[in-house]
Amino acid sequence: MEIDKISSIGRPLDFKYKTNKAIVIITTITIIIGIALSITNQLKMPNLIFTGVSFGITFFISWAISREIDPDNSTSAFIGLIPLFIILFFWPETNIAILFWLLISLRIINRTTGLSARIFDSTMLFVISFLLSYFYSPLFGFLAAIVFLADLKLIKGQRFQIFFASLSIVLSSILIIINNQFFVIPTFSILQLLGILAIAIGFLFISYFTKTVKSKGDQNDEPLSLSRIRAVQIFALISVLLVSFLEFGLTAMIPVWCALAGLIMHRILLLFKK
Repeated sequence: MEIDKISSIGRPLDFKYKTNKAIVIITTITIIIGIALSITNQLKMPNLIFTGVSFGITFFISWAISREIDPDNSTSAFIGLIPLFIILFFWPETNIAILFWLLISLRIINRTTGLSARIFDSTMLFVISFLLSYFYSPLFGFLAAIVFLADLKLIKGQRFQIFFASLSIVLSSILIIINNQFFVIPTFSILQLLGILAIAIGFLFISYFTKTVKSKGDQNDEPLSLSRIRAVQIFALISVLLVSFLEFGLTAMIPVWCALAGLIMHRILLLFKK
């Protein structure tokens, strides 16, 4: 059975493109560096390998998230990896589950594969969102509901998404009642707040001035939907902002903030180039 009959959001790397070769090389190097850093911290073997692999996966997913947000510009995804490497060097904490959740969410909305989401894809997002809601915050369930509703309402929407959206809202509401809490807002430094504000405003300008999309779907070679790409950009910004204001959120969202910063820096470089 072909995998795209079960899931439509997988995007195998095509090594005909130099950028895909580059991210594999960078990911491998990052894993090695992560293991080396673990050795200097005198971690035992299982933790040592886990830390190194976590570094590499974080880099790869950050790159992939950037490609979903800005499919027309492959270079911008690499620019965001530069600040991410520096930050992880001094602050080696990652949350792969949340990053993977965001990546799935973006692919369901923007359909960069050229295919609409399968029931399996929505089920996978729902399950991951429920687990994140249970262990972290019901916010993830409500954000997942936005994903399902976006896929329902945008061009060629999937009617079955109303079921997943409704179920996500109901279960997240129940978790709020049971736990009697929704947000546990952490303390931010002035520098952190200024950084969040600057990146958010800069990315809003990018989204606003995104008027065309040249990229085509992986599977059908048809132009991607501009409305879906802009919806992804808005959802990504809303998600990173809201999750960052959870107790653990800023740490988890650092790779995404770096990806957004990379997109902004890429646009600035293009302006100077012109």
